[in-house]
Amino acid sequence: MEGVNIRRRFTIGQTERRVLRGQAVAANEKIVSPFEQHADIIVKGGREVQYGHKLNLTTGRSGLILEGRQSSGQRTVLAHA
Repeated sequence: MEGVNIRRRFTIGQTERRVLRGQAVAANEKIVSPFEQHADIIVKGGREVQYGHKLNLTTGRSGLILEGRQSSGQRTVLAHA
């Protein structure tokens, strides 16, 4: 719970900078969720902005997921064919 309180205070400070002082906040400094500290801003073409984790999945011919990668580049093997 302490982690949530720290992120909450950081989010309030970030909001004060952006809204009250008109300062820009770099994308890598933004907190988009006080509960999920690694959530990202996901923008895809003209679609609505989403928040969460962007994954790239590799599938086999059968549709079985063979590998998954987070947008950070960290490799996670989910299954082997």
